[in-house]
Amino acid sequence: MAFGLPQRRRRVYLVASREHDPRCVLFADEAETTPQIKPSLELPIGFYWTEGRSGVGFTTNGIPPLKVGSGWGIPSAPAVLFPDGEVLMPSLESCELLQGFPSGWTAVEEQTVKKRPEWRLIGNAVSVPVARWVADRVKHPGTVGDFATKTLGDGASWPDAAWNIGDGRTTVHASDHPVLRPRPSISAFRDKHWTRLSDRALNGFIGRAVEGGLKMPVGFLEALQNASRKTVRAA
Repeated sequence: MAFGLPQRRRRVYLVASREHDPRCVLFADEAETTPQIKPSLELPIGFYWTEGRSGVGFTTNGIPPLKVGSGWGIPSAPAVLFPDGEVLMPSLESCELLQGFPSGWTAVEEQTVKKRPEWRLIGNAVSVPVARWVADRVKHPGTVGDFATKTLGDGASWPDAAWNIGDGRTTVHASDHPVLRPRPSISAFRDKHWTRLSDRALNGFIGRAVEGGLKMPVGFLEALQNASRKTVRAA
């Protein structure tokens, strides 16, 4: 999300070298993190409709991470509850844009299988602006920032950031925002090809959410109950 995509997709990146200081790649940039926005029905709320008992991946004005799917080519893209009451899943083309690809980038010229492999390509992909930032820093290393550090002892839990240069394994107090680029609303990616959840899918999620006793945003389940269920193209 720090790279201008409304997709909460935390990933770990490793850079190693026998000749150069890899800290000049991953630790040459640091931006302030933005305050986390609390889920509110006044903003779009992304969530995993395939879950509900242990977690749902709430993401305000964005979506949780795009996944491979429930099987080869079977999509299970997150859903978004919009302020207008619609509960929609993004189209494949929108998901390409949400990974930083041009629309149609994963298109298969000749469809030889019933299921669509494009969903697997999107779910497995590294978001383009993140990959571009790492590659640019590999090509043009910067200067290691002045980060607070401490020794990472044996048996310690993995930190969010670390290096192993000279003094051994070291925890680095760096944010997950090396840069901070303007991020559009998830609404900007909504088009007529987004689809409503089926009645069965939506009821299934609501049932699991109630069983799981998870903390939900005020009015969230009620909004899902009142949402249109028929699987049609969104207006």
